[in-house]
Amino acid sequence: MSRDDLASLVGTARENVVRIISEFKEEGILATRGRKIIVNDVRRLIEVAKYS
Repeated sequence: MSRDDLASLVGTARENVVRIISEFKEEGILATRGRKIIVNDVRRLIEVAKYS
């Protein structure tokens, strides 16, 4: 899935997707390998999403 497709899926601009993915990578929540996004810390991702 491209970043444009991901942005459309969540209803935001591609720039926001790129920024958020970069922030999550810096925090160790996500990693990327090519087009794949790997979730390294599911608990932290849920906390950031404020999902209970």
